[in-house]
Amino acid sequence: MELTLPGTELSVRLSRQCAALVLRRLGHSPGVVESAETLVAELAANAVRHTASGDPRGTFILEVSAEARDARVLVTVAVHDQGSEDGCPVVRPVSDTSGGGRGLMLVAALAHRWGFHQSGATHARVVWAELVSGVAGASGDGFVPEPAGVRAGVR
Repeated sequence: MELTLPGTELSVRLSRQCAALVLRRLGHSPGVVESAETLVAELAANAVRHTASGDPRGTFILEVSAEARDARVLVTVAVHDQGSEDGCPVVRPVSDTSGGGRGLMLVAALAHRWGFHQSGATHARVVWAELVSGVAGASGDGFVPEPAGVRAGVR
């Protein structure tokens, strides 16, 4: 599934709901659906808050896919944003009193692997995360800078 949305907070909620609907219809477990919803919400919110996707005419693209690989199903969620001058998405340490900054920590904790890569002329960056369907618990250290043979959103 691929969906282009305006860069608004309402679109963050809509992207989460659409991802859940697609994954439920594909028969994924409630745990995988819930984890994917959280990943989508964090990635979409980051696109809206921290990139040009959140500008008045900005957009982002949500991709959700599931692919059988090596007797497992990899669920991939990806958000194409319009880039920013703030640099690359990285997990940053935050204090207990910080009002934000935990989104990518949550992504790293939930995802089997996650990462980003620069995209073509239309969209500056793709931030993606994978879940392994049917496997509980993720290591949280699955960051890789490129999707090493996994194309987010393969249809």
